[in-house]
Amino acid sequence: MAAYDGHIRIDTRVDTTGFNKGVSSMGASFGKVKTAIIAALAAIGALSVKVIKDSVDTASELSSAMIGLESVVSGSGRSFKRAKEFINEYISDGLVPATDAVAAYKNLVLRGYSTEEIEKILTIFKDTAAFGRQSQYTMGEAIRGATEGLKNENSILVDNVGVTKNVAKMWDDFAKSIGLTANQLTLEQKRQAEVNGIIEESRYQIGDAAKVANTYQGKLQQLSFAFTNLRTAIGNIFIPILQAIIPVIINVINAITALFNRVGMV
Repeated sequence: MAAYDGHIRIDTRVDTTGFNKGVSSMGASFGKVKTAIIAALAAIGALSVKVIKDSVDTASELSSAMIGLESVVSGSGRSFKRAKEFINEYISDGLVPATDAVAAYKNLVLRGYSTEEIEKILTIFKDTAAFGRQSQYTMGEAIRGATEGLKNENSILVDNVGVTKNVAKMWDDFAKSIGLTANQLTLEQKRQAEVNGIIEESRYQIGDAAKVANTYQGKLQQLSFAFTNLRTAIGNIFIPILQAIIPVIINVINAITALFNRVGMV
């Protein structure tokens, strides 16, 4: 007979077989998700501060441009939906960055052209800029500059896109055709003169944008366009994060400023 020592012995070992099996099953189920998350974090971690800053700037510029365009288009009683659809189609070949297209559209709205005239002018400018623009400008820059020239009645800027006929000469020709002088033209008549002059000046360049898309020069522009889209996408990821962080930083700075102000008073 065994001796009784007055103690109760409890077996504290736990059977973990089922638990381990469950964990293993969960690991198999979420393995792909875990891998994707790790890859995403690694990609974000690999981005330099400059890349993030440039991306945020690019995305912010496009967002601001679209907000400005909506204000101008809607304020003038036009369809912002139609404007967006045209711009999306306009940039779909990768030759003109969205920001330049938006700015160009806005400039022509401010000049007072009708929606149809805006679409016609931008289409023509894309063709003339394909091979006729000044060499220091990209297609987007040339188109944007030319629309600024029309808005401000500056012929030099219109030259950027390859339409070299002076805007004042367009007015003169149109005025003579209706028995007036350029000084007698209304703003509406000036706009009509500009549309007529641009169409006449570009008659041999129609379709050049489609041609340049298949050249080495066009492929380089499309590559640049792709990188711009990438920066925009990255920027759109970080902008909400920064929007949440910046108010916190402002509050901290304000608190520190208040502290130093009190110390200064003491």
